[in-house]
Amino acid sequence: MLKYVKNYVDILDVIRTTCGPTENKFGNGYIKIFTISIEQYQKVQSTLKVQGFDYYLVRPIDKRPLKVVIKDLPLDHDTDVIKNCLKKHGFVIGKVTRLTQFRTRQTLPFFLVEVGKSEISTKPEEIFKLKNLNHLSITVDPYRGRKKTIQCFKCNRFNHTAELCSMTPRCLKCGQSHTTIECEIKQRIEKPICINCNQVGHVAAYRGCAEFPKLTTAHKNRNNNFDSNKYLVNSNIS
Repeated sequence: MLKYVKNYVDILDVIRTTCGPTENKFGNGYIKIFTISIEQYQKVQSTLKVQGFDYYLVRPIDKRPLKVVIKDLPLDHDTDVIKNCLKKHGFVIGKVTRLTQFRTRQTLPFFLVEVGKSEISTKPEEIFKLKNLNHLSITVDPYRGRKKTIQCFKCNRFNHTAELCSMTPRCLKCGQSHTTIECEIKQRIEKPICINCNQVGHVAAYRGCAEFPKLTTAHKNRNNNFDSNKYLVNSNIS
């Protein structure tokens, strides 16, 4: 996703010359560049990076990890142990995260696991056949998490993460070209100025901001497939 600038034609000409023809579509201040192969995708990424253009990546579908939820393990089970056990089964494991209830932040006995793809590893889909882990019986379900707006911690814009961001950093506090964590201002600001809408009184992470993307009613009502609220009620029954 290339950030729109007035000389966008010159940028797309550079991409066409170095990477070949692409399909390009404008929307919401960005130009989405569609490539025809993973090789062209990588060439476009390299060109944008070398030229110093502002952009963020949308990871190709075949490169995205499979996300699953492992249930029936102890609440305090070590996530590194889970990762190492799964690696012994031949899986390529990224993150292993203990889930929490959205509103109360109460820790749940569910572990979100990202399973990567590799030609020499066990196929990610095989994890659904796994019935035991670290000598305990488990259940593995697809992950269908709560739909939420994604905000980048690097540039504080939306719909992408810092991991895939090559935009100029913007500080949430002072608006300068550095990440918020690097800002010299450590104390709370009484009257902050939002770097997205320029209004006084809130920062760009404020969900009530006019520029903060709003979820549809369907997204708001969507439930997690592991039904965490139901589990919390049942867990208190002896």
